Amino acid sequence: MNVLLTTCNASYIHKNLALRWLYVMRPPEFSVSIKEFTINDDPQKILNHMSQGWDVIALSVYIWNSEIIAALIQDILQFKPKPMIVVGGPEVTYTSQRWLDIGADIVIRGEGEEAFWQALKGNLTFEGVCTKNHFSQNVAIADISRLEKVESPYFLNFDLPNLDKQYLYVESSRGCPFECTYCLSSIEKGLRIFSEDYMKTLIERIGNSNVKQVKFLDRTFNLFPVRALSIAKAMNDLKSDVIVQFECEVTALSKELEDFFALEADKHRFRFEIGVQSFYPPTLQAVKRYQNNEQVKRIIQRWSNAGLTVHADLIAGLPLESLEQFKNSFLQLFRIQPQEIQVGILKCLPQTLLSVQAQSMKYVFQNIAPYSVLQTPWLSENDMKDITALALCTDKTVNLPRAKTLWHLLDDRGFDVVKLMIECGKKIEQLKHPYQLKDIIHCVIDVGTMCLGLKETEAAIMTDVAKLSKVTPQRWFEFDLSDEVRQIILHHASVASGVSYDVFRRKGWLHYAIQNNALCVQCWLYTPQYYGNYGYYSLEGEPL
Repeated sequence: MNVLLTTCNASYIHKNLALRWLYVMRPPEFSVSIKEFTINDDPQKILNHMSQGWDVIALSVYIWNSEIIAALIQDILQFKPKPMIVVGGPEVTYTSQRWLDIGADIVIRGEGEEAFWQALKGNLTFEGVCTKNHFSQNVAIADISRLEKVESPYFLNFDLPNLDKQYLYVESSRGCPFECTYCLSSIEKGLRIFSEDYMKTLIERIGNSNVKQVKFLDRTFNLFPVRALSIAKAMNDLKSDVIVQFECEVTALSKELEDFFALEADKHRFRFEIGVQSFYPPTLQAVKRYQNNEQVKRIIQRWSNAGLTVHADLIAGLPLESLEQFKNSFLQLFRIQPQEIQVGILKCLPQTLLSVQAQSMKYVFQNIAPYSVLQTPWLSENDMKDITALALCTDKTVNLPRAKTLWHLLDDRGFDVVKLMIECGKKIEQLKHPYQLKDIIHCVIDVGTMCLGLKETEAAIMTDVAKLSKVTPQRWFEFDLSDEVRQIILHHASVASGVSYDVFRRKGWLHYAIQNNALCVQCWLYTPQYYGNYGYYSLEGEPL
């Protein structure tokens, strides 16, 4: 029996670990291939591959590809002879009947490593297997001890040529002990971990490979502090230049793990995803999220100040949180300055407790994926538009720090920075796609100039532009410093750095900047030998 395992990933850099687990668990009597596409691929290209005589086409379905997969199934149903269609993944586990109605012959609910192959062998009453004649009430759970005994899904021969070009998704555990009402993981009960020996061997293989980026899929990496610290230290000690991402629940973070990352770890190796979601206590209580807000803020700020990359999430649309309360949550997070802030819109995922409650609370949300909330009793449609604009401005001007200095300067000067960012986001929304950097910058200037005036606004922007640039930046704005002050600055920079005055005279790049909330001048060298910031200076040329 020829089996095709396939899906549509969000982009090429992502690859599907679930398909690889199915592949390494394949029984010998099946001939199995994996073929991955992206959501941007031409549907005809995808169908051409699927029409090549497969007996079984198994599709992995997620919130980002579900409507594409549903459309593909309609076309696959026209194939003659028609292959058996099997679907699995988070998106079908709790909407199984819909996928049977769409045309799937078999739906796998939960973890498919065993259930999928049992179904293909004809055992259609196996736990987690659904057909038109039998519906499993239970979700399949794989035996992790069995998974540890088969070939590793992380270093399959067909993946080796591209290990350095794609994320390596790794799981050291499955399940989640928390009960956040908006999350699918809250439905799953129990937490299971891969053994220390298994993880040790896996980490050694990562170190001996050319993998560039590893993302742990664990819902909460730090739940077992001693084990988490052991894994973190092993990843830190690798001689390769791999970057590692963990998802952490910092209310439960041990002091030892916190200190290790802040004081000992390679700051360029680790990246953290921290789900804050909200700082509003009634909202956190309503969604059964038990969070120590002060500890969350303290650790995010400490790690960020230590040079670690922290990506922090907020969710708009949670119960009891109005626009003003959400803006307050955003402002608290903004002020502790994680490297990235993601403003997400709540998704009412089927079968989560919140999706059930949303009906009685009169939420308005999309009935198909991604199930985004459109309106809540606490957020009007216009409020949601404001938050969408805030999310866009944050992504384009804070996470890509083109105006981070400006926004913090406005906040420090007492302006309503969140309101201003919403206004900027609405201006960006009016731009043509794809967005051009110069157009985004002009949107920022329009907003900043109303509050600070043109010179300080431009100086704040150039503070970030200088840091982002690897080559001499374009002079977008007027720089009218006198020759006398220029020479004073270049002299100070030369003496302090030990780099010759002649180098600074020929290669030094000066522009206005903001330092300590005040207008000043910055000095950079954009040369391979001396690249870097050589100081901030007063408008009279004295070092700050």
